[in-house]
Amino acid sequence: MKTNSKSPSAKIVGAIIFAALLLGAMAFFVKVFPAPPYRAPVFLDRHYDRAAMQAAVMPEAVQATYDTILGLGSRGPGQKGLDATADLVEKTFRDAGLEVLSQRVDIPYPLAEGGHGTISIGAGDAAETIVAWPFKPNYTQPVVTPEAGVKGTLFLATEENVRHESDFTDKIAVIDLSKPLFKQLETNPGHYRELGFQAVVVTHAEGLDKVPWKDLISTMVVEMPLNFIRVATEPSILEHIGEEAVLKCRSRWVNAKTRNVIGILKAKEPTDSALVIPFTYDAASILPDYAQGPVQALQTALAIQLVEGLVPHRDALRRDVIFIALTGLSQSLYGSSRLLSTIGNYGTTEAMGTRIEGEIAENNNRIRILKEIQALFDDPAFASDPAATEAKIKTLAPDVRKLLADRCSSVMRRAVFSQSEVLLQAEIAFKRNPDDLTSAEYHAFRREKKRYDDLNNMSALPLSRALERPISATTAFELSDGSPARLRDALVSHIAHLLAYHDERAETLDQDLALQRLFVSYSTIMG
Repeated sequence: MKTNSKSPSAKIVGAIIFAALLLGAMAFFVKVFPAPPYRAPVFLDRHYDRAAMQAAVMPEAVQATYDTILGLGSRGPGQKGLDATADLVEKTFRDAGLEVLSQRVDIPYPLAEGGHGTISIGAGDAAETIVAWPFKPNYTQPVVTPEAGVKGTLFLATEENVRHESDFTDKIAVIDLSKPLFKQLETNPGHYRELGFQAVVVTHAEGLDKVPWKDLISTMVVEMPLNFIRVATEPSILEHIGEEAVLKCRSRWVNAKTRNVIGILKAKEPTDSALVIPFTYDAASILPDYAQGPVQALQTALAIQLVEGLVPHRDALRRDVIFIALTGLSQSLYGSSRLLSTIGNYGTTEAMGTRIEGEIAENNNRIRILKEIQALFDDPAFASDPAATEAKIKTLAPDVRKLLADRCSSVMRRAVFSQSEVLLQAEIAFKRNPDDLTSAEYHAFRREKKRYDDLNNMSALPLSRALERPISATTAFELSDGSPARLRDALVSHIAHLLAYHDERAETLDQDLALQRLFVSYSTIMG
């Protein structure tokens, strides 16, 4: 029988060594992976006075706020109703004693010139004009009629009427959604376009509030950039079936300036825990210019009343409460994306702060350089006299000189680009009769070609050399608003425009940094 050769003392020593290694490993893990500090649970207080909250969220109180919001008008980006709603939310936060932060959010949004389109019927004193709201863009193509509008006879598009007509090219289809639809056409604008209709007008005999808008989302908007005119209007259009009409509507994409509004209800004692209550205050609509958004209005009304109900309990709060009024619902929740990209994901908030601080420094440096460039134009000879301009440029720091050269090139290249369209139109006019080299169209083409060549050649030169070209003294260039101007004036306008942009960006970055610092101060955020 084989026995263990180790003595009892050896076993004891081995056990001690093992225990020491185990304790060392435990100490290492505790040091490297420390346990989170104990946080006492926050128990629900079931005995607090509910009177203030119950009064704030009573149906009558919510209804009154809801009616106020709807009364502010359409709440799409770039519209007065949205700005008024943001002001209402911010005033509610401030009046309740909340700390308020804002975050600028620029949103691309399609809006009609004048706020809506028009359908004009008749002429002279008997003329009648009906408001028309364009549907959402087809992919990226908004609803745009020629400046003179589209003309046609208003045609009620029922199955019977369509089957008894053979030519639709001089007609505007009117779809009354209170009547059964022609199944082969339904509300698909592509089908009406194939028949030759000039446009499609949608209405409901009992009013626009009876229109099943959800059903139209998948039919009245197609995923191709087709500029086929599609509008909705009041049922009064049905009184003019068979009459001649002119439909005008010119929508375009705008860079709408909106904002997220953040209100912080601070607990009585400092805390690193927060409860977030987000809500959207703008409105999504298939008619961008008619964005009433009753569902979003109810969200906003409830949030406003919730603020009023919570404020009396400020001293009992164990956490901060952050109300976030978000914009950009209609554009894929862009306001939410903007906020989250500023705060960063869990564990990256400090890195986001470093990034924003770096962008602030870079933007401030760009403002400094642009102000130096702007000051150069205080001398009337700069950008007018080639020799004086060259002498001044030689005194500039390399970063200032580089940006000046870049901006001068941009202004000149913009002029080349604009002239290329003028040249193209002149060439098209000439090529309608290309064999006649004595025509006015041919001479106009030659004149615009020389102007294009002069601008193109000049755009490759440094500023002092470009000023030697006679065309620099002509109004071949553009101010920031597109008005014609001499090269010097165009440069002054361009630099001022850039400075305004970077000043706005400075304000935006400061807002972002304030938000980032707010959220990084919390270790626990609940929503």
